[in-house]
Amino acid sequence: MKKAEKAALAFWILAGLWMLIIFCFSAQTGGESSRLSDAVAGALQGGASKDNGLIWLIRKSAHFIEYFLLGGLLFSAFYLTGRDKKEKPFLYAAAAGILYAALDEWHQAFVPGRSARVADVVLDGAGVLCGAALALICWFFWQKRRKKGRNAETVRGENNGKRL
Repeated sequence: MKKAEKAALAFWILAGLWMLIIFCFSAQTGGESSRLSDAVAGALQGGASKDNGLIWLIRKSAHFIEYFLLGGLLFSAFYLTGRDKKEKPFLYAAAAGILYAALDEWHQAFVPGRSARVADVVLDGAGVLCGAALALICWFFWQKRRKKGRNAETVRGENNGKRL
């Protein structure tokens, strides 16, 4: 197995594991989810928190961050798997991530104390798009840096009478 194939497999495994983690958070009942948000808010404030604004911000930030990471992982997996390094990996990651967000919200409709919200799918989708966009930028600069290094080695090799 080539290095790129191993990297692609690693990103697919990480994306799958991350989707499982998202599913587990979504499977929490409304009470369990609220207790977790309260605990995070309390930790941020140095004690118990009943600040509804902070709890709302934590819950919405969690949606965005979960899907931001998923977008980056999916983009990297598609990028390393396919031959087309232009727009297709971004489109595939966006479609897969947003579809998963919609299915995740639908799943929440069946969990006691939870509900499915279109606004959460929109927020999750924004996270996917931002995560995939950041991954695209990172891969672009990594490839550019790699090419620059190869060109410098070729020039050095030719100057020394060697061909690398």
